[in-house]
Amino acid sequence: MKIWIVLCLILAKTTNLARAHDDEDGEHGTSHLWIEAPDALADQYEDTFMHHREALFGIPSYGEEIEAKLIYATPGADELGCDPYPSSVSDKWEEEGEFILLIDRGTCNFVKKVRNAEEAGAVAVIIADSSCLSSDPFGYCDDFTKPSGGDATANPGTCTGGQAAHPLTCSGSENYLPFMANDGSGDNIRIPSFMVSSFDAQNLKSALCSKADKSTCASTDDYDQVVRISMEWDVPANDDHVDWEMWTSSEDWYGAEFKREFARVAKELEDASDFTPRYWIYDGVASNCQNSQQQNACPNNCINSGRYCANTPHGDFVDSLKGIDVVRENLRQMCIWKVVSEAGTEYKWWDYVVDFADQCFGEEGVTHETIETCSTEIQNDNEISASDVANCISSSGGYDLNGGENTLLQADLEEAKSMLIFELPSFIVNGALLRISPTYGPVLTAICAAYLDGTEPEICDSILDPSGTSEGTELLQVSVEVHFDEASFTVDEFNWQLQSEFRSQIAFKAGVSKTSTTLEDIKQKDANTLSMHVLFHHLTHDEVVDAIADLETARDHNDIRFYTAQSQSEGTRSILVTVDIVGGDGAYVTHHEDIEKNKFVTNQNGGTGTTDGVIVMLVLLTIAVIFLTFTVVALWRRVGLTSKDLNIFSDMIAIPSRLRPGSRMNDADPTGRYMRPLADEGNYAPMGEMGDDDDLQGPKKKGIVSVSVSADDIDDGVAL
Repeated sequence: MKIWIVLCLILAKTTNLARAHDDEDGEHGTSHLWIEAPDALADQYEDTFMHHREALFGIPSYGEEIEAKLIYATPGADELGCDPYPSSVSDKWEEEGEFILLIDRGTCNFVKKVRNAEEAGAVAVIIADSSCLSSDPFGYCDDFTKPSGGDATANPGTCTGGQAAHPLTCSGSENYLPFMANDGSGDNIRIPSFMVSSFDAQNLKSALCSKADKSTCASTDDYDQVVRISMEWDVPANDDHVDWEMWTSSEDWYGAEFKREFARVAKELEDASDFTPRYWIYDGVASNCQNSQQQNACPNNCINSGRYCANTPHGDFVDSLKGIDVVRENLRQMCIWKVVSEAGTEYKWWDYVVDFADQCFGEEGVTHETIETCSTEIQNDNEISASDVANCISSSGGYDLNGGENTLLQADLEEAKSMLIFELPSFIVNGALLRISPTYGPVLTAICAAYLDGTEPEICDSILDPSGTSEGTELLQVSVEVHFDEASFTVDEFNWQLQSEFRSQIAFKAGVSKTSTTLEDIKQKDANTLSMHVLFHHLTHDEVVDAIADLETARDHNDIRFYTAQSQSEGTRSILVTVDIVGGDGAYVTHHEDIEKNKFVTNQNGGTGTTDGVIVMLVLLTIAVIFLTFTVVALWRRVGLTSKDLNIFSDMIAIPSRLRPGSRMNDADPTGRYMRPLADEGNYAPMGEMGDDDDLQGPKKKGIVSVSVSADDIDDGVAL
């Protein structure tokens, strides 16, 4: 769930923090932007990566790297990437492989720019800031160096060779790179994006420019030079233990689904990791909810004299709840964690938060007056001492409307500011804030990537080394039904983006690479249910067994479900997708496949198979075999075959064991029992003194000299 209330207030009060944060390695060391080519530009960033800011949407791949050519998409454009790119343009971009788009900031929001780039086939996006950073120079040089001596745009300074620098054209000045915010529709964007400063962006444009005077480049044709960059995401890997945190809130819808799905996995990670739940609330003092007499000016939203606040929940069955119910429940859950962790029963926190989301928050009959009672019942059901929790709440400062400071709430409030937590749920792994999709797969992948190589727990094996990446020859077909939490959902709405998300999720559950996963026979079953086959390609026999076991475990725990965006429109909404494996043991069918690795395609309307080019090749090959057979038979009928001919063809095609009556070969073997030489046994018929066709030394002999085939060979089925 995105949190936008008081965002501007938080940013205003954390300018210095953001500036310091921005000077670190990317976003707390998790992302890197490297220049690979040309060398002249790479040399300017030799000792570090290009400074950048990650977007708050899109899905980076932690532990992986994207390297691709850079294309400047918007030179002189009026819309600056705000309209979909025509296929004639995107097709040209794709001619030389994967590409990253450089797009100027302005006119429309970041999500729209990145969405259009994704639909054009880009693997990532770099947004060029339109404002200058206060720490950057006032100009740029053709050799990519920083000019010296400049003090204003009118006096941008001098380049290394003595030339005057070109002035940077900026719409304003800012102390730090802005956040690329999610407008609420960016949940379904799969590619990552960065923002770079106006100066660094100009260096990228200059490297793409083919003119000596970089300030004269203006059209697309001018930006035709090769620039390659790489984007990399990692998390600090210190040892065989990982510390990770989840920022959430008791009314966090997405967080509740993640907790339900991740609870079982978290228990398996307990011995190899230290987990801490953190709770987001907003600062009531900064939001003027505490008046000059330090009284609570927002009694429906804030507690403790207006210090700690939450928004009033909205949605089914929560109209009677208030913001203060959220803050109080957050404090209860903080104390529940404190109580169970001190007792060494951390798993009870997971049980509680899942049960609370299922039975208390947003459930019919639970009101402002009864939500605390519901919480107490859930504590008792999970054998959590309600009295210990109450003591924790009291000793930390309580949650009265006009109380004083609460130590637990105050600590998380300050930490959220320092870490710039803007959306829920958010995750921190080994001190690194992850800009990541809040779903099972990406989060577990990031956690597993934070272990030193060779120290990962067993649960990470299939995450870091998924099946389907080897040259296995088995294909696993799984019959599934997919339910969408909508009154109506049709097969036509199951677009490529939803299919991509679905393939990612079910492949992850099966421990198989997404690139080896396809869908076929997608059909409408009910008003909101589709049936289909999921195909996992290139598996070994052991990988098939493991995939089935993983899917069975996920099915038994009702874990094959996820939230995803329904469409790629600005008005997108997330829906719950639940997968059922149908057919009992018959749901799993294994086939042998002789397909070149990853050379298959997915047909959205129900047909996964070979491409048109492969079909044409098969047809041509069939025609060639028929033609060859026809030619052999024709020659045989007219002139017969010599023993030498027969030995050559015996390694190519099956020779009939019966010969046409009256043929010259029948005269040589009147019994009609000539058999193919036993090539696999090395028992070729001796050719006597027969030479090659161009060997003039030996006599040219016709017919078979001798063929030795025993009755035992025939009885054993060796003869053809």
